[in-house]
Amino acid sequence: MHHVNPLTWATDVLTKLQDGWPRSRLDELLPDAWASTHAEASATPSSSAP
Repeated sequence: MHHVNPLTWATDVLTKLQDGWPRSRLDELLPDAWASTHAEASATPSSSAP
């Protein structure tokens, strides 16, 4: 899913929607757009993993 951790993405998106995220900015919550602003939430394994 666009190299995004699905649980992290869903939690963030649902929280933002509950807090009143504006309809005019819903496209920012799509996985590909969301991933570009949340690089720390990448679903790809880290290169430092054993």
